[in-house]
Amino acid sequence: MYCPECGAKVRRDEDICPECGADLWADETSGPTEQELLRMEAWVTKRKVQHRLLSLLGFLLGVMIFFGSILFAAQKLVGSDKVSKIYKKLGISTEEAGPEETVSVENAAGVVMEDQQAENTEARETSTAAAKAKSKKG
Repeated sequence: MYCPECGAKVRRDEDICPECGADLWADETSGPTEQELLRMEAWVTKRKVQHRLLSLLGFLLGVMIFFGSILFAAQKLVGSDKVSKIYKKLGISTEEAGPEETVSVENAAGVVMEDQQAENTEARETSTAAAKAKSKKG
């Protein structure tokens, strides 16, 4: 700390400057003025709003990435042809979707279950045909 009168370096615990004898605490006020407090409060409020908006934006971006990766993985696991079939059964156009084209979760789940049942039936028929062919040979 330095003396406001002569600029000499003084310790913080001293009340009077050892060089010039000036009162070191005479110029201090009781704190910031009302205008400074209002400015500080406005700045803090602005920063809080910015922080909340950035947090919300980050959350939404994370949700979009999460669901996008799930859809991407599902398309890779199931295959794009099967996904296109599901879209067609649900009445979803991949080019443009109109406002009247809404799909319930129950309807989507039903279409997926129908596809799985059809695949299971095809697999059973194929294995049965292969078993019959094997029994005829043997």
